[in-house]
Amino acid sequence: MHWVSWDKMCLAKRHGGMGFRDMRKFNDSLLAKQVWRLIHNDQSLFCKVFKARFFPHGSILDDDVKINGSYAWKSIIQARSIIQKGALWRIGSGNKAKIWGDNWVPGLTSGHITSERHYFPENAKVANLIDQVSNTWKRPLIQHLFNPIEAQKILGLPLSNHANPNKLYWPHTASSTFSVRSAYHLQICSEYLFDAQQSQTTMDSTIWRFIWGLNTPPKIRHFLWRACTKSLPTRKNLYQRHIPIDPLCSECSQSEEDALHALWGCQVAVNLWAKNTSFQSLQGSSFTSFTDLLVRVSNTMDEKLHLIFAVQAWLLWIIYLIMLDLHAVQLTQLLPAGFLHKLGPGKGYALAALSQKFPIPHVPVVIEAMAARVAVQLALDLKLDRVSFEGDSTQVITALQSSESNYSSYGHLVAETQNKILSLQSFTFEHVLRSANSVAHVLAKKAISIESSYLWLSSMPHDVISCLQADLAH
Repeated sequence: MHWVSWDKMCLAKRHGGMGFRDMRKFNDSLLAKQVWRLIHNDQSLFCKVFKARFFPHGSILDDDVKINGSYAWKSIIQARSIIQKGALWRIGSGNKAKIWGDNWVPGLTSGHITSERHYFPENAKVANLIDQVSNTWKRPLIQHLFNPIEAQKILGLPLSNHANPNKLYWPHTASSTFSVRSAYHLQICSEYLFDAQQSQTTMDSTIWRFIWGLNTPPKIRHFLWRACTKSLPTRKNLYQRHIPIDPLCSECSQSEEDALHALWGCQVAVNLWAKNTSFQSLQGSSFTSFTDLLVRVSNTMDEKLHLIFAVQAWLLWIIYLIMLDLHAVQLTQLLPAGFLHKLGPGKGYALAALSQKFPIPHVPVVIEAMAARVAVQLALDLKLDRVSFEGDSTQVITALQSSESNYSSYGHLVAETQNKILSLQSFTFEHVLRSANSVAHVLAKKAISIESSYLWLSSMPHDVISCLQADLAH
């Protein structure tokens, strides 16, 4: 499952990304370097050849440049947009830069004029705004044509005493010369600023600087980043990605399980945070998201508590993952299918329940396969002849239902289970939703306090009976 888009991953860390390099944009930046050379290195052989072939009477930025040519030339032409977007005209005589359309006013967001043209033609030059005798700006005209902010920026531009030619310069470096690095970041930041204008949830870069500046192991910083970007596999996030799962917290069932609830609002988390008196002042506050909580911690606490909060939140997430894995360590109740069919759902009784520990394998699905094998063996030991086995692991249930060979890492467990079950008179393997398998969660928790395994035959724990009745109701 893809939790974060590649475009967002390529954003700088200060903008909420991971700083990965977008090779397409990097390649465009390299091509833009060649455009810059064609503009400024007009005495080079490279420029003379291409100018004679494609733009003999103008500049590569002109609209009438020939676009038909080799693949290399078409690629260079495509990269002109980077120069046109990022470069600014340094006004000399003003004969080349257009008032509307070209970037020539530093200090404006886009660098170009947005005021209406009124009676000026579309291709009017900046020279029309300059008094050619005194070589100064026509103040009354400028104040009349442009809005106050743009007029102030234009009047603040210095003009030379001599009619120097207009020059393109690159305002994104200290030397005002083009660099591939700055062009790449210009493309990335342009998309980020556009998304920020479209979204109401874009966060300030301060929180990202706080996360990546923590003196913790990288895995903890990465965890906090995932929590703030809503890319942790919480039940709410899984539900929003169309996974058939109940978004309510599996521990308290009081609220949807997002990062804030799992790491702060759930009673399990509340009890842990309450042990540290430094965080008690935050317990009574209301937060809209985990990011909101993290911002409060970063603004109101010292560096030591920053580290404690980060590590403790990470440990809570590890505990959360362990509880998910322990779900596969248990074995649910075994009921004769004919008996349930005869009396109807919700009217049966439990014959046996088993809770058993397994060594943690490399993938949780292996434990599900091991649990299925133990379940079949228990049915044989109890001398049952008609059994319906239910589980919430789609992979294992599908494998047990299939007659084809299984070549997965747990295929031998599936084959052994299928061989064992042939001793039963009738049997079925059925998949159920995890929300209808709550006994499994109860038995998983009980496995924590036992050494190896525990079998209930006559008297069942009260919580197991309650959950069993709820499951049968489904």
